[in-house]
Parts: sequence; C-alpha cells; structure tokens
Amino acid sequence: MPNEPGVRTELAAEIGRVRDAVADSVTATFLARHPDWIERYGDGATKHGVQDARHHIDFLQAAVELGDPASFRDYALWCRDLLSARGIGVVFLVENLEAIRDEMASRLSPAAAGAVSLAAREGLEALAAGQESPRAKEGPLSPACRLYVAASVSGRREDALAIVREFVRAGASPVDVYIDIFQSALHEVGRRWQTTGLTIAEEHMATATTQFILSVLQEEHPRATSNKRTAVVTGVLDERHVVGASIVANVLDAEGWDVRFLGSDLPHDAIVSAIDQYGADLVAISVTMSGRVGDARDLIAQVRRSSAHPPRIIVGGAAFLSDPQLWRTIGADGFAADARSVAELARG
Repeated sequence: MPNEPGVRTELAAEIGRVRDAVADSVTATFLARHPDWIERYGDGATKHGVQDARHHIDFLQAAVELGDPASFRDYALWCRDLLSARGIGVVFLVENLEAIRDEMASRLSPAAAGAVSLAAREGLEALAAGQESPRAKEGPLSPACRLYVAASVSGRREDALAIVREFVRAGASPVDVYIDIFQSALHEVGRRWQTTGLTIAEEHMATATTQFILSVLQEEHPRATSNKRTAVVTGVLDERHVVGASIVANVLDAEGWDVRFLGSDLPHDAIVSAIDQYGADLVAISVTMSGRVGDARDLIAQVRRSSAHPPRIIVGGAAFLSDPQLWRTIGADGFAADARSVAELARG
C-alpha cells in the first residue's frame, strides 16, 4: 500500500467516487443469487444490502487513506460477530467482501484496486482463520458496573443513578465514575450488541441513560476553580456516537476548563468557526468508528490552516485503540485512551 499521504488520499477519493455504484451492483447480484433474502427481508432487502455494502466500502476506503490495511481486519471481524449474533453466517459476509473487491477491480485504476485488494485480504484472511475480534472479548467488570449495565440497557434510569451515587458515596471521584462505570459499561454494551444480539433499542436506552446521569453528575459535583482556558469538544462529520465526547466535556469542566461542547456530526466549517469564536486553547475530537478517522485528519488540518495560533488538539475514542500511534499519523498533538488521560493531557 502506498506510503505517501497525498497518493493515499487520491486513491481513497477514487474509491469514494465509485462507492455507490459498486454497492448497488454488488447488492443486486447478491439478491439475484439469494432470492430467499428478499423473502426474508421483504422490501428492505435492497435498502439494507446497499447500506451494508456502503459501510464495507467506507471502511476499505479508510484503510487505504490511512495506509493501515490491518484496520479492515478489525472491521471485518467486528462485522462477522455482529452478523453472527443476528443469525447471519460468515459465508455471506465473505461473499459480499469478495464481490466488492472484484467489482472495484473492474472500476478502479490498478493502484487503487491493488490497495483495496490488500486491505480486503487482511479482512478475508482473518475471517478464514476464525480470528477473535479484539472488541469481542469480555473485559473485567466491577459489581457496580455489571449492575449499571443491567439497569441501563433496560432503561431504568433511577436505578442506574442510584448505583452511580452509591459508587460516589463509597469514595469514587467523578473521573472514577466516568472510567470504572460509564466507559466500562458502554464498552460492554457495545460488545454485547456486537456478539450477543443486544437490540438497538437496548443499546439506545443505555446511551440515553448515561447521558441523563452525566447531566445529573455535572449539576451535583462542584466545578474546579476556573483555569481561564477554553476547550472545544466535538466529534466529526457523520460521527453519530456522542457519549464519549460528553464524558470528555464533563471531565474538562471538572478540571476548570470553560467547555464548549458541540456534540457530533457537525460540518467541519462550523466546528472551525466555533473554535475561532471562542478562542479555544484546546480542541478534543472523539472518533468511535475507524471509518471516520480520515475525517478527523481533515478537520485537524482545517483547524491548523484557519488559525494564526492553532489550539492544542487531542483525539480519543475506540477508533484509535487498535493503533496507539494513529493520532500522530493524522496530525494530532496527543491521544487520550480514557477519561483520566484526557485530564492529564489537558493539564500538559
């Protein structure tokens, strides 16, 4: 795979230009070969098939743009576990990925087709070997965290809040709560959604419950003395996950920062305007899916171009966990693996 960032960007752009046509073609061919899927899913078969194919291509594109074909291996394993938990065999994922690779080979330049083939091979070989997804393994959970997971996925907000308050009464700081309960619980919720068929409704209830409790904690715990510095916390365009960024905003607020929390999925021009408007000293960018890392790189470059005195920029989120040096590749000033790291980096 090419090492020059400019070349990789051009190849990724080429992939992006054929994405929709390839997704449509691959899905039509797949459904013609498997008409029972139309019987199973009805009118939604084509719509969902195209959406899934586009997701696969997005992650192939990101792997090419970042020069990191191994990132597609992690995605393919994650996707296998997600589909398996919903009764869909790995053979269909393999068929889809092979079809995308072959269809792209007929539409792309040799260089772009070769980069796609290299990334796809990482995923296909991992699937053939039956490798375990790095996100599928259950981590150690404290009793409080297990109780919190049970309460949050069923939407029992008051029960979940009581668990958190008891944890605090036992001596935990807000940052302890963010890491030992919220961060661990949301990782477990994501793992269960990936591997055990946790429903979208249950995942959303866990997210909404955590957002509710974050707002309660912010009101109940006094803010540190202001350090007279401003932080902007955001996601990137098309990033739907917001809880991680919410936790970062709360941590920085507790550290005395004047926080401007923008949420996620904002146009990058709007983010840059907010950074300039508030005179941000620090920008924290949260990215969950590896397919959006390229957007973070573009945002960072835009921030640096738009300011005579660019702020420090730190990144975090699940997208960076498999490659601890990825933050350097996209031009950030630091990487925070968890809420404590955010606080430590912010003080630096």
